Amino acid sequence: MPRVSCSLANTVIGKPMRWNVYREDGSVALKTGECITNEQLLAQLTAQKLFYDDEDALAAAKNPHNAPSVVRLINQANKLLRETLTDIQNPLTEKTEEAKETEASSPTPEEAEEEQEESAEERITGIAQLIYDALKLNSEIAIATIFLNQGAMRYAHHHPVNCAIIAGLMAQALEQTPEEIMTILSAALTANIGMLKLQLKVSNKTTPLTPAEMAAVRAHPVLGVEMLRKVDINNEAWLSYVLNHHENEDGSGYPSGKKGDEIPLNANIISFAERYCARVTSRGEHRPALPADTVSALFLEKQTHFKPQLAPHFIKLIGIHPPGIAVLLKSGEIGIVLKQGTAPGAAAVRVTISPSGMSTEKIIVRETQDSKFNIVKQVYKDMAGVNVQMSKFWGTTAAI
Repeated sequence: MPRVSCSLANTVIGKPMRWNVYREDGSVALKTGECITNEQLLAQLTAQKLFYDDEDALAAAKNPHNAPSVVRLINQANKLLRETLTDIQNPLTEKTEEAKETEASSPTPEEAEEEQEESAEERITGIAQLIYDALKLNSEIAIATIFLNQGAMRYAHHHPVNCAIIAGLMAQALEQTPEEIMTILSAALTANIGMLKLQLKVSNKTTPLTPAEMAAVRAHPVLGVEMLRKVDINNEAWLSYVLNHHENEDGSGYPSGKKGDEIPLNANIISFAERYCARVTSRGEHRPALPADTVSALFLEKQTHFKPQLAPHFIKLIGIHPPGIAVLLKSGEIGIVLKQGTAPGAAAVRVTISPSGMSTEKIIVRETQDSKFNIVKQVYKDMAGVNVQMSKFWGTTAAI
């Protein structure tokens, strides 16, 4: 990249960066949209040799009012997935008389090209690309959307996007190729299409599933593959991940009771992502589990359900205290985790509630490896303030 040395002497605390700033070794010191949150961090960075990519700066100058946003990418993925899954599940079985007459009128090649619709595979891979781009832009914000950006979206529609975020990050950590990651993302987005109607029906249910509903759950991987083949999705790796994403390492899963090496690694990644996301997000009146409790439960299951390399990668990437989670600090303050800290288990936390219980608009960021600000416990986000605007914490890269 064309390197340009830069100084942070005139940088304003709390103002989002308009392009990436790199350290001398090429690692990212500040991502696009990220803010320097306090004087201490500004002093630390100012003491380092930093540079930026001249091409990034030129692109930002040409497009000053349309900075890329992880939240917009994720929201677009959610919207398109809802439409696409509905279309795949409810294909048109009959053509109207008007449609038949239109087909018989022999359109010109130009008209035919304009009228040609994207295939189901093209639509899903397009959605996967949105999520891939969001992860590349800022993975911390992408993770935070799982906890802070569900809005009015129904669980059955936002859950696959959440799973794709986690599965994509884990695949990156395992150094899979971009092509493999795109296949994993596509499979995660469609893994539960075989029980989409059931999910929409029972998402607010407070009683146990009936035997018929349980049978539908156990059948959904096979049905999902059948549905995808009917719309001409024939990528065998993709279909294999959908088919096997509920198989367990010890053979206790379904639909076939496979075990060990019989289960593709990438199917197991999707399984891990699904179970995590299902527990930490709300479903109607169901209050979600806190991530720390969920991680503990998944670690207990790792010997029987998951391949041994997955849990350590998950902890390294997402952490016990992921971005977007509310935490109570030893100081009595409550805040939102912005990103993992420099020490294991630590985090950078933006304070929202003072020790006296009052909300604060002042930008205060605590590094929790400091013993005065250790994390005492995770709390539900309503304790950190009912309306958590992501752009307030992560800048324009988290704008709606």
